[in-house]
Amino acid sequence: MLVEALVSMGILVVAVFAIFSLLTRSTSLNRVISQQYVATYLAAEGLELVKNIVDSNLLTCPNPWNLGVSDGPHEVDYTSSQLGSPTGQKLFIDPSTGFYRYQAAGEASLFTRTVTIQTIRADTEMRATSVVKWRGRGGVDSEVKLEDHFFNWRPRPAGC
Repeated sequence: MLVEALVSMGILVVAVFAIFSLLTRSTSLNRVISQQYVATYLAAEGLELVKNIVDSNLLTCPNPWNLGVSDGPHEVDYTSSQLGSPTGQKLFIDPSTGFYRYQAAGEASLFTRTVTIQTIRADTEMRATSVVKWRGRGGVDSEVKLEDHFFNWRPRPAGC
């Protein structure tokens, strides 16, 4: 009877440790997934901001469709309608809005974002690649890379 009690207690202890181990691992993975989620949306925002610049150019008669969107790496921020030179600076979390931006206000985030523009065919097609990098838990370097192509396919508004 005593041996049966010891064996059952041992099985119970192993089961409890397995559950705690699973919970600890789950919490750790939740943090990693959360960082990947934020990085993906920051990369998508970088492409969307380039798209906004191109669309604004198309609606302004004298401007070419790709005005202000030059080849090379850039930093882009939702508070500006222009591409900036890359500095490698981390994005900050604006305390009033919760948005990420380069202006040093609020808490520094883990993330850096670079949008690289490459002309594929002169005055017809360009590729924008948005890369968000961060150093995660345990010092692991991670990145998310998204790519989009922009084309000069829309006709100019009447009167241009």
